[in-house]
Amino acid sequence: MAEPNSAIPSTKEWEQWRRGMFGDPYIVWHDGPDFTALLHAARSNAESVTRMLAAGISAGDPLAAESLAVPGIEGFETSPKFRLP
Repeated sequence: MAEPNSAIPSTKEWEQWRRGMFGDPYIVWHDGPDFTALLHAARSNAESVTRMLAAGISAGDPLAAESLAVPGIEGFETSPKFRLP
């Protein structure tokens, strides 16, 4: 994974992180995402989660955008650290 404070992670890094955070993409599509792990990650490492969601949005993944609407994640979309290319 990219170092903190570096450029937005690659699409490949996003895809790996997404699978680890949410599970198999088919299950996420079929059953809907479970945001529990994301909320725990955001509480323990908000900067990393912000960077990875930016990577997902940059990759055009709707799950990343949907993640910004999760209660408890608010503020990421307006954070000065959250910048899309």
